[in-house]
Amino acid sequence: MMEPAEKTERLYISDIEEQLVADTQGHFRDQLMRTLFDQLVELKALRDQGALPDTFSKIEALILAVSAAGDMVAKTWKKHHSQLTH
Repeated sequence: MMEPAEKTERLYISDIEEQLVADTQGHFRDQLMRTLFDQLVELKALRDQGALPDTFSKIEALILAVSAAGDMVAKTWKKHHSQLTH
């Protein structure tokens, strides 16, 4: 019979989540957010240059994905460090 995992053991979905948990000062979070923002700017500029409908829809999907990634980075960091911001 397997013993239950200790209550202090945590399972993280990704290395990024694990790094965000350890990032008490928010430096890693800020670096990720800058990178994602830069990607958004590039994608929006590419979209605004004009593209064929198929390419346009792919760019729009990437914009939504990068934006969602930014939301998740912010929410994940806040979840693990909310006590630091109060």
